[in-house]
Amino acid sequence: MVIRRSCIMWPVALFFFGCSLGPSRIQPPAPEPFPPVQRPALSTTETDSVVGFSIRVDLSMLNDVLNDERMIPKRFGQREVYAKSPQGVEYKYHAEREDFAINAPAAGLFARQDSGAALRDWWKGVELSANVFISAPLRYKIDIHPKTASAGVSMPCGDGGRGDKQGMLTGSVAIDMTPDFRLAASVADVSVHGVDPCTVDRTEETVVAGEVRKALADGVRGGLQQAVERLKAVTFNDRIEQVWQLLRKPIRLNPDAWLLFNVERVAHSGLSSEGNYLHDTIQMVAKPVIVFGDEPTLPSVSLPRLDPRPTPRGFRVVTDVSMDYQKLSDALTDRLRGERVSNEDRSIIITEVSVRSNGGNQVVMRVDFRGDAEGHAYLVGKPRLNPLTQTLYFENLRYDAATAQQLGKSAKWLFHSSFRGFIATEAVVGVTQATKKMQSLIVPVLNQRLSPDLVMRGKLSSFQGIGVFADEAALQVRVVAEGTLDLLTGGGP
Repeated sequence: MVIRRSCIMWPVALFFFGCSLGPSRIQPPAPEPFPPVQRPALSTTETDSVVGFSIRVDLSMLNDVLNDERMIPKRFGQREVYAKSPQGVEYKYHAEREDFAINAPAAGLFARQDSGAALRDWWKGVELSANVFISAPLRYKIDIHPKTASAGVSMPCGDGGRGDKQGMLTGSVAIDMTPDFRLAASVADVSVHGVDPCTVDRTEETVVAGEVRKALADGVRGGLQQAVERLKAVTFNDRIEQVWQLLRKPIRLNPDAWLLFNVERVAHSGLSSEGNYLHDTIQMVAKPVIVFGDEPTLPSVSLPRLDPRPTPRGFRVVTDVSMDYQKLSDALTDRLRGERVSNEDRSIIITEVSVRSNGGNQVVMRVDFRGDAEGHAYLVGKPRLNPLTQTLYFENLRYDAATAQQLGKSAKWLFHSSFRGFIATEAVVGVTQATKKMQSLIVPVLNQRLSPDLVMRGKLSSFQGIGVFADEAALQVRVVAEGTLDLLTGGGP
C-alpha cells in the first residue's frame, strides 16, 4: 500500500512543481492594431525651392534712339541772340554733344550724385530694381553781354580764345518689372555737369550757368522719354509662360518614379544693368517632390502674376523611400541575434526579431528568445529618425499589454530585467540605403533637356533622411536632397 501511494504522489508532485524546473513559456498573442493615420503630404512641410533662368534685354535699341538727332539734337543754344535770365543778365551760349553711351563709367559717377532724390520721388520710397545711366561728352561756351556783366565787359564762361569748355550730359532711367512681366521705365534724372567750370566767382555767371544747364537738360529730357517708351514695349510673358508650362509637367525618372516640380509662384531676383544689357533671373518658386506609381495627372494652372518677393537661391527635392519590413527585420535580427540579457542568475538569448506595422504610425516588434525563458515578446513603439546619425530608432518602445501580463505572471525576473531597455537602445538601423536610392533616381536627370532651347543644370550637394513613417506595407523614410538647379536658355524675351 505504501509503495502504491508513493507511486501516485510522485506524478502529482511533478505536475505541480515540475514547471519550475524548466524554462518559462512566454507566448502572448499579437497586439491589436491602432486606428490608421494619414502619412503627411510630401510638399506641405517643405521650404520653397527655386528653379531659375536668366533673361536679357539688349539696350542697343535705346542707344539708337538716343543718338537719333530727330529725337535729341546734337547742337543746342543760340550764337547771335542774347537771352535774359530772371535776374536780368543777358547771355548767349552754344553747346554740342557727342554720341550717348549706356552705362559708361563716367555716367554713373555723375548721375548718382544728382539722381537719388528724383528716383525716390518717382518710386515713392520703393527700392529700385535697376538704374540705367546714359552719358554724352559736351562742349559749351557762354557769353554774358557787357552791359549786364558786373565788370562792364563781356565775360565768356569758356576759354576766351582757347576753345570751348568741357562738360558731361548725363541721365538715368529707372526700370523694374511689372506684375504682368513687362518692363516699367521712367526718366529719373537729366543733368549737365561742368568738368572745368569758370574759375571767376561772379553771381551773374553762376546764375547764367544754371540757366544754361537747365535749358540743355530740358532739351534732352523729351527725347529721352521717347526712347524710354521703347523699353515699355518689352515683355517677357511668352517666355515665362513657356517655362511655367514645362515645369508643370511630370518628369520621368524611371518607369514608376516621377519628379514633380510643383511650381507655385513666379518671382525675380531683380533687374540689373551692365554695359548694353539688362539682366534678370526669373525664379520659379516650387516645392519639388518625387512620387512613385503611374504618371500623375496634374491640373492645368495659369501663369500667376509676378510675386515681388525674391526667394533665396536653392533647390530642395523630397521623397519617401520605402524600407521593406522584411529587410528591416533581417537587419535587426543580424544586429541582435545572439545577444544575452541576464537578471540575477537567469538569462535569455535573442534568436530573431521581426517588425511590422501596427497602425497609427506605430510598429510592433516581435523578439524571439530562448534560455531560462522561451518564446517571444511583443513591443510597440513609434519609428523615429535621428538626423545627426542618419539612423532609425523606435521611440517609447514598450511591452504591449498581453506581453506585460505574461511576463509579470510567469517570468518576473525577465520583466524586471534590462530586456526592454536593451531592445530600445540597440534596435537601431542606418538609412543610407534610402538616401542612395534617391540619389540614383534624381542625379541622372538633373542635366537633361526639357525643350529644344531649355536645359536643366543642377548639382545636389547633400542627401539625408529627415523623417520616417510606418505605413501598413512598408516603412517610409523621408529623404531630402539639396543643391541648386538652373535652366539654361537662349535668353531674351
